[in-house]
Amino acid sequence: MIVKVPEAKIKLQILATPIGNLDEITFRAIKALKDCECILCEDTRVTSKLLAKLNIHGKELISYQKFNENDKVELALNKIKCKKTILCSDAGYPCLSDPGYALVNKCYDNGIAVEILNGPSSVLHSVVVSGLNLNNFYFNGFLPASKNQRIEKLKELSSLNVPIVFFESVHRIKQSLSDIKEIFNNPYFVVCRELTKLNETIYRGSYDEIINDIVDKGEFVVIVQKQKVEKPTFFSKQDIISRVNKLIKENKMSLKQAAKQVARENDMQASLVYNVVVESKRVK
Repeated sequence: MIVKVPEAKIKLQILATPIGNLDEITFRAIKALKDCECILCEDTRVTSKLLAKLNIHGKELISYQKFNENDKVELALNKIKCKKTILCSDAGYPCLSDPGYALVNKCYDNGIAVEILNGPSSVLHSVVVSGLNLNNFYFNGFLPASKNQRIEKLKELSSLNVPIVFFESVHRIKQSLSDIKEIFNNPYFVVCRELTKLNETIYRGSYDEIINDIVDKGEFVVIVQKQKVEKPTFFSKQDIISRVNKLIKENKMSLKQAAKQVARENDMQASLVYNVVVESKRVK
């Protein structure tokens, strides 16, 4: 199935709402909320507050969340077919550890286009602010509420060799961190609390280094890295030039070959290494 979204006459718009700070809402999101007729909400009370702050009124709000998702799919489809409809969660993206994916699939099954109104994401916010090298990571969402199920899930995840991102509730944050510590053999943590809000706090370090400082209030994103955290190495231009010249002299490499080798060794672009060396020769 191929859907050309801009050409679609009937479509569901999925709106990413602010994860804390209302100033994160986009002009496009505000326009869509003003233009729409119906909003499928995780919690109508939360969405009502957002609309009131934006001075937007007169919208039909329908509760669409994990407890009533199956019952509301057909109702939602009917609304989408006859009204401009938005799906939103209380904060961040719908369909990400959040109800909505079943409705998206139903839309595609019925030839209805789906359009994303881009916005804030607590996952990406946490990854960027962590200071870790997260070119690859695994997003798990929420851990099970049951301790036994949580332990089994953590044992399953412990075989992964990439950092893992979790959501966790205020009620289980300290217990989950303790369980992760045991199963992952005392890994490195980055715990993000109340992102973009007045009490936004980032905790970084081992379990023992952070656990006593964590305030169990608010919402949490947890990043776990099993391997030792190494601080990035910064190279001067002279370091790069010296290494390239050494490879050329001792290994009989061409400049391009040496540049590629140095780039691989230091996770850099080969063109950058090459240009640094060439520029140094021009200066001389």
